[in-house]
Amino acid sequence: MTVGEAFELYINDFLLLKNRSAKTIESYDVTKKYIMWFTGNSSIEDLSLRVVIEWIKWLKSEPSTLTGELRSINTVRGYVMCLRVALKYLKERGYDVINPEPIPVPVREEKVPEFLRPKEINELIALSFQPVRGLSKLNRLRNRAIISLLFGSGLRVSEMCSMNRDCFFNDSFTVIGKGRVPRLCFLDERTKRYIDEYLEARKDTSSALFVANQTGARMTPSNTREMFNGLSVRFGRRVHPHIARHSFATDLLANNTNPRHVQALLGHKNLQTVQTYMHVVDEDLRRVYNEKHQLHKS
Repeated sequence: MTVGEAFELYINDFLLLKNRSAKTIESYDVTKKYIMWFTGNSSIEDLSLRVVIEWIKWLKSEPSTLTGELRSINTVRGYVMCLRVALKYLKERGYDVINPEPIPVPVREEKVPEFLRPKEINELIALSFQPVRGLSKLNRLRNRAIISLLFGSGLRVSEMCSMNRDCFFNDSFTVIGKGRVPRLCFLDERTKRYIDEYLEARKDTSSALFVANQTGARMTPSNTREMFNGLSVRFGRRVHPHIARHSFATDLLANNTNPRHVQALLGHKNLQTVQTYMHVVDEDLRRVYNEKHQLHKS
């Protein structure tokens, strides 16, 4: 059985049956492609620990074919974890593959979350609606509504893309997050107004909340990232859809929101994930520093 066939077996016989998210399936599919490129789609039974280690080195040293940049340690770690899980599944079902346990997993690299402050968010929203050559008013209405919604509700881009026109009720809506878990989200007045203006300008009958006007198809995460890339050039700083989620969490914590409420609004399984934002806005630490640190007072 080839590497490609082995991953397809795992995807079709486990991930799809377990109703895993499209994002999870995509991660395994990309991992499969990178291994196939490196090994030439050889037999999965011939995949040795030495070859896997060389593949990991290649992932860390070769630029991504999509971005042209070196992959982050966390991205490489994700691919290695996908391979280990797939190999474990195959081994448990009697296939003659290597033991995944000795495969070295890169240590996760902790990063300070990027975020925008409220003033910068307002500037970005205003910028998205400014006339640009080749960008219709309908596209600008859509882009403004998308950015306001992402920053105002803390959504993952995949959650936003799956939303329909009729999903709102009393300025709230439900999305299906990671692990197929439903989550209640809320709509602020400004975002509601922007969405209404966008929908009023639409002439199509698509049920999707946001559509790519060129094709009429539902907006995808890729479409949304391209839109953010175009804005980044004009904004003078790289912005991406997930920075909206970081900014949403940071703003809530900066305004003394209970971390458990932030956890619920973001749809995280545990509080530890929320704590990655805490050091950015921890006013108690700032107060202790100002009160106790004597050198800066001399």
